[in-house]
Order: sequence, then C-alpha cells, then structure tokens
Amino acid sequence: MYSVLDLIRKFFITPIWERSGYNWVNTIVYGVLLGIAAVITYKTVKKTGYRFNLDLFLMFLPFLVMATAIRALVDSGKYPYTYLLISPGIYFTTMAVFAAAVVIGLLFRRFLEIDIKSTVITIGIVLASSQLVLLIEMVTRPIAGVAIVGAGAGIFLAIELLRRLFREREWVLGSRENAIALWCHLLDATVTFIGIDFYGYAEQHVLPNTLIDVFGTGAAMYLLKLAALPLVLYLLDTYVDDEEMNVFIKIVIMVLGLAPAARNSLRIVIAS
Repeated sequence: MYSVLDLIRKFFITPIWERSGYNWVNTIVYGVLLGIAAVITYKTVKKTGYRFNLDLFLMFLPFLVMATAIRALVDSGKYPYTYLLISPGIYFTTMAVFAAAVVIGLLFRRFLEIDIKSTVITIGIVLASSQLVLLIEMVTRPIAGVAIVGAGAGIFLAIELLRRLFREREWVLGSRENAIALWCHLLDATVTFIGIDFYGYAEQHVLPNTLIDVFGTGAAMYLLKLAALPLVLYLLDTYVDDEEMNVFIKIVIMVLGLAPAARNSLRIVIAS
C-alpha cells in the first residue's frame, strides 16, 4: 500500500532527479497548479490598476529568455541541477523574479515618474544578457540555430499572409494575440521536430511523446498543435467575454509555447 509520501516520491520527486520526464499524474497536477498560479497572478496584478494587453507579454519576454538560458546552462552542467532551476520549478522562480521587477517598476513610476514598462524590460534585458553571454562560447551547432531562426521567420510570414488574405473574415487568426499564440506553438513544434528527427533528442511530455511514438517523427507535434490550439483560441473568444482575462490567458498560452521552443533551441545549438 502506497503512502502519500511514496506517491509524491514516485510521481514527482523521482522523475525530476532521474530526468525521466513527465507522467500523467504530475502533468495533471502541474497543470492545475499553473492554473491556480495564473489566477492569483491575474488578480494580484489587477489590484495595481494595470490593464492587461500585449505589453505584458513584451515585458515578460526578456525574463522568459533569461529562464530558458538558465535552463540550458543547467542542462550543460554550468549550473546545478536543482528544483528551482528546472521545470516546473524554473517557472515559479522566473515569476518571482518578474514580480520583483514589476514592484521595482511600480516604485520607479511612483517616485521617479519612470514608465513601468521601460523599467521592467530593462531589468529583464540585463538579466537575460548576463545568461546569454555564458552560452555564446558554448555554441557548437550554428547551422541548427540558423535553421530554427529561418523556420520561425517562415512560419511568422505564413501566418501574416493568411491574416492579410482573410482579414475580412471572423476566424481564429482575426486577432493579433491569436496569431502570436499560434506562432509560438508552431515554433515549438518546429524545434521539437528538428531536435528529434535530426539530432536524436527525445520528447519528455506525455501526450506529445505518445504521438511521436505512434507516427515515428517529431513532425507529429504539428498535428497536435494545429488540432488543439485553434480550438482553444476559438473557445476563449467565444466564452471568455472579459477582454483582459481573454488576453491574459492567451499570454499564458504564448509563454507555454515559446518557453520550451527557446529552451530546446538553445539546447540544440550548444549540443547539451
């Protein structure tokens, strides 16, 4: 008979320290915790009077780069393999750092009359740059990096072309937020495909790994993203009437796509 501690050790602690990836149990629990954290973050930020829009994503972007760079440095052995520096702990660490930057931004706005967005982005760029510098000398696959950047640019142009061709229609790419969210996840699919099919990496998440095993290629990620994401975005636009909540959820979706895409891209180019 398993005790609670045995279950925690089996489904949460052991997969982290043995680096065996995710399972159905911790995937569901982490998803619930993410939802709770998102709601708390939304309500907390709302109390400051901040209005949610794409500026929030732009403010968070350098912190996301910082987090993915730190994760790549952990994978390469530069940093210790500790809970706060790996998934899912790195998400909480990054949110804590971002929250601290926002508090500093609020103080600067109040006492120095400096725009909060400029303050937060500046802090993020400094922190991200300090980590990226450590990765530059470790790059061993520059061609892979060029391929990823080129593919990302191609996907972006394709999405923009579709938006312009069907701009008169009400559809999933009708909003800028939806287009960015789709781009983030298709970029993630592309990086996964390149990593698995060309460099021998493996997928750690349960459902994607199952699909990849069935189809025998990382390209199965495109099927997953294109089947799930437009539906999710459609449901959000249909049933979430609060515009700020709608945008906030989409920003979370963007981060969930772009974070693994950036981390895996760095892993590929430094061969970790």
